[in-house]
Amino acid sequence: MKLRRAAVAAGLAVAAVAAHAQFVAVNEGFENVAGLPAAGWVLNNASTPIGTTGWFQAGPGFFDAFAGSQFSYIAANFNNAAAGGTIANFLFTPVFTTEGGSTVSFWARSIGEEGFVDHIRVGRTTGGTSAGDFIQIGGDITLTDTWTQYTFGIAKQPVGATGRAVIEYFGVADTSDFVGVDSLTVNVVPEPETWALFGLGLAALGVVKRRRKPA
Repeated sequence: MKLRRAAVAAGLAVAAVAAHAQFVAVNEGFENVAGLPAAGWVLNNASTPIGTTGWFQAGPGFFDAFAGSQFSYIAANFNNAAAGGTIANFLFTPVFTTEGGSTVSFWARSIGEEGFVDHIRVGRTTGGTSAGDFIQIGGDITLTDTWTQYTFGIAKQPVGATGRAVIEYFGVADTSDFVGVDSLTVNVVPEPETWALFGLGLAALGVVKRRRKPA
């Protein structure tokens, strides 16, 4: 009976700690943009009229990555929309739990060429990957020619909720230029049930070890 109570107490203690703990659900350095869809990412260019590019791997002629190899970041440019058009190019992360709340962080910049301006905005969805699913968080961001870190939070959602984080590159095609996004992470607070089960497992493991300990 004492061992059982100890196991339950350990599980509850771990669950209590979980209220303030986070773990990394998404960690992407964009070394291989072509491989993102297979990893659960969705790249959706909803610009009108649509242009000749979407999100793509950066290459020679542009600035270096914030971290990793030289061109290990994801990029987009004014050709996302046709001349005279409007850019609305969405980058959706893989699905993760939003029940306990989460924090999304990434680095972004533009070329900063005179006469042009690049904008992004961030948000979330409840899992959908269309322009209509986008729920904006915070205000619009005007990028500069320096890598800058942006962080935003997703508030706690109902029990069992999941969703995606989203970056939208938007603006007028004729006055936009080129943007890069690098080193994106999503840290989430796990569901209390997950931490409780983890704690019970650790406690049970400790019980087994004590029983096996020689006299």
